[in-house]
Amino acid sequence: MPLEKEILTLNEVSAYTDLKPGTIYQLVHYRKIPYYKRGKRLYFRTEEIKSWLLMDRRGTLDEMETKAATEIMKRRLS
Repeated sequence: MPLEKEILTLNEVSAYTDLKPGTIYQLVHYRKIPYYKRGKRLYFRTEEIKSWLLMDRRGTLDEMETKAATEIMKRRLS
């Protein structure tokens, strides 16, 4: 999408996320994706879709090891 719009339609979200429209409908049905409804039409905010796409970040092995070491040190000091 060359110019980023603030409000996207179902087909634009489908292209933006590389998910089929049917999959987007399922996500809407189960309320797993942020959306707005005006009449029978669905709309999506670009920023909310970006956040939704990035919300389940997995940490790297180094990040997990650092976190574990920090927790161990905290417990030893308690």
